[in-house]
Amino acid sequence: MGKFEDLPSMVKQWSRAYEEGDEYVRKVIREAVDLVLRGFRETLDRLGISFDSWDFESEVAVDNGGVSRVINELLRKAPQYIERDNGALVFRADKYAQDLRLWDELELPRYIPKATLIRSDGTSLYLTRDIAYALWYWDNYKFDALIRVIGSEQAHPQAQLRLALYAMGYQELARKIVHYSYEMVNLAGMKMSGRRGVYVTLDELLNEAKSRVMDIVKGRFGQGEADRVAEAVAVGAIRYSFLSVNPNKPLTFSWDKVLNLKQNSGPFIQYTYVRANSILEKAGSVPALNQIPSNIANEEKELILMLGEYPEVIARSAQDLRLEYVIDYINKLSLLFNSYYEKYSVLNSEPGIREFRLNIVSAVKTVLGNAMDILGIPRLSHM
Repeated sequence: MGKFEDLPSMVKQWSRAYEEGDEYVRKVIREAVDLVLRGFRETLDRLGISFDSWDFESEVAVDNGGVSRVINELLRKAPQYIERDNGALVFRADKYAQDLRLWDELELPRYIPKATLIRSDGTSLYLTRDIAYALWYWDNYKFDALIRVIGSEQAHPQAQLRLALYAMGYQELARKIVHYSYEMVNLAGMKMSGRRGVYVTLDELLNEAKSRVMDIVKGRFGQGEADRVAEAVAVGAIRYSFLSVNPNKPLTFSWDKVLNLKQNSGPFIQYTYVRANSILEKAGSVPALNQIPSNIANEEKELILMLGEYPEVIARSAQDLRLEYVIDYINKLSLLFNSYYEKYSVLNSEPGIREFRLNIVSAVKTVLGNAMDILGIPRLSHM
């Protein structure tokens, strides 16, 4: 079996040594973690994603006494809900939620399991450190909401966390924590499994998207520009696809949808933006609009009304934490604008109408560009 024949035991020993501050164990583990994070950063950088800071959980939840604080305050303020189970320390989150009837106030799932805080060997669990981490934020930052982006399979631990904080006397913090949950991504025709090691990486998705786009654009640009455009379109396609579905619903990834240039995709939005930009470049400038013509078309009225809806869409999206509202809006705006463009001339229209239509095109470009920036979809001047 080799030297790792008792791997489960070794993992337990190293976990305990790490939590107790063993310098060698921490050095080895952090070197491994740094390698993983370096890969994460490279992938995230391709998608235009960055983080202001990175924290070691051990520093913000263990070394500063955070775990001990959680246990001591629960024992002091809610001792009737703490029990021993074969040497492990357990918080009766189920009974606490039932007795205080906190389901609606804390937006809890109806079923709440018991919460193990300390194993029988004295080491803490993820949940315990997560509670301490929430307290660290509470002590160091002022916020109206603490939004925790964690998979939907963590619904019960996140509910236990809010209940533990409530029991410790941090009712306001418990109410301000938002579990922004998300479901898994599925690939059409393939079943992924983390336990069996069957998966497709985000880099593989990006590379495949870029390869497919490159086959289309390589004859239109020089090699360097083709590579830049293909990368931007690939990023736009992946980001749009991921953001187009409510995070609480599983996403089934399909290349036919992801790279659809006719509707509801990142490349379609980028193409529409490029079309608007091209019209304005040919016009040279956007003329001042002194008055709106009296004989504007119905499609123009629809565009104006839809453009006016944009601030409300952004406000609702921010309030509900639902980026798919913005996705749905820019898809409809792009469909309407492309239909309008195919039917009406802009650059060759008569004086008075031309100025009006150029201002509509400019407004569409501005709104699309603003929404693309919010969604992280790269802008292109040509494609």
